[in-house]
Amino acid sequence: MNKIKKVALLGPESTGKTELCMRLAAHFHTAWVPEFARVFLSNKNNVYTFEDVLYCMNAQLILEDGMERQAAGFLFCDTELINYKVWFADVFNKVPDELTEKLATHRYDLVLLTSPDIPFEEDPLRTNGNRRDFFFDWYKRELESYNIKYSVIDGAGSKRLENAIAAIERQLQN
Repeated sequence: MNKIKKVALLGPESTGKTELCMRLAAHFHTAWVPEFARVFLSNKNNVYTFEDVLYCMNAQLILEDGMERQAAGFLFCDTELINYKVWFADVFNKVPDELTEKLATHRYDLVLLTSPDIPFEEDPLRTNGNRRDFFFDWYKRELESYNIKYSVIDGAGSKRLENAIAAIERQLQN
């Protein structure tokens, strides 16, 4: 049995992660993992606590494990742990030890870091439209500090998908 290669998407708000995740899964004929926190926070009108975010992080990993069994070749994940680390640090000014421990062992074969080079689209859950460059730079520093393999994905529409496919083929397909 071939090992599933896990590809996570990371990037500031409104940089096309969900759409790209769905399109990559369709292109590679495999499964993808939606962002659990999005549904959870929609049901709470985007009002949340530290414990809620911790719950979302753990639920995301459980969802990811379940979807991995349905994947063929690749599994595309619409968020990952660095997103949670930055979220905790930015909103609560602290990162749970549990997350730090998970970051040391939970790895993806590749992270696609989505560039904030496309227009921001308003959404009730999006609160940092004016800080997209700030978060992009923060995510990049975190990826590099953990020595995680990543590719920056830019371009609009089909070009963004083409760039993501090329990065996956270049980085993961032998």
